[in-house]
Amino acid sequence: MIKYKTYASKNPKTKLVKYYACPVEQRPVNRDQFFEQIEAESTVTEHDVKAVLSAMQRHLWNNLREGRSVRLGDLGSFHITLNSTGAEQPEDFTVKNIKKVRVRFRPSAKFLYNLSTANPNVTFSLQKEKDAADGEEESGNEG
Repeated sequence: MIKYKTYASKNPKTKLVKYYACPVEQRPVNRDQFFEQIEAESTVTEHDVKAVLSAMQRHLWNNLREGRSVRLGDLGSFHITLNSTGAEQPEDFTVKNIKKVRVRFRPSAKFLYNLSTANPNVTFSLQKEKDAADGEEESGNEG
């Protein structure tokens, strides 16, 4: 279940206020909990999962450093983008103009569907301000 809260936003042109949804992050799953979840539904041990994901991380870095995108099937793909300052002429541009390298994740269509409102397995719950104290919530797939 995805918990959300609403927030007000004023349109700068019309000055009308409308309310929108914003996800409320729940307690995160740490690395070890994630490994245990995978172990629980497979034939590999937690240590095998750690080893594979460590190798995946290392190879992801290496391929991105080589300028390659990495496509992981139904998960999606990773690629880099660059942030740079402009130069007056192409010949004036140097590596010093590159200020930041970012990694972008582009989820696959299947990945997005598994988190979309079109998927009947995705439900939402409005988290009211007092929810944190007493656990009250309003459930359902509200539009």
